Amino acid sequence: MSKLGYFFAGVVAGATALTAAAFMVDDVVHKLDAVSDDEISPYRACEHTNSYKLAEEEAVNFYIRFDKAFIDLYPNFVEEFNQLLLPEKQIVLPAPNSLTKELRIYALMRLGITDGQELATLLFYSTQTIYNYKTAIRKRAKDLTTFDAAINRLCNVIG
Repeated sequence: MSKLGYFFAGVVAGATALTAAAFMVDDVVHKLDAVSDDEISPYRACEHTNSYKLAEEEAVNFYIRFDKAFIDLYPNFVEEFNQLLLPEKQIVLPAPNSLTKELRIYALMRLGITDGQELATLLFYSTQTIYNYKTAIRKRAKDLTTFDAAINRLCNVIG
């Protein structure tokens, strides 16, 4: 399997695990709803908050691992992506080996994931959020007519 294949398999496995964890949290919350409020009221708010905090921490850890792996695989991605944008609208990374939300969406698109629902699932966003980020970036493009096609031509995979 190629580096890209291993990378993509890891991304999907990580996102699948986090999605499964989110469903388990929802299941626990629904089961708690069936129990009398008097029985669990002192614990419910704390447990509910902690479970979502844990899911949020897992998502952040996923983003950190994804960003580093993607930048290792495509070290020139951000530079080449910025060449598609107007000079005054280019993206500055928040930290080394850390992508912005918009770049993360386009990184997955570079890997071949273009369906809004799939992007939303992998990144823990709504499909509307994906649409909004993509629209905002397209407005910054030098040439809107060739922008989407140019994404797939960015960077070569490292040997």
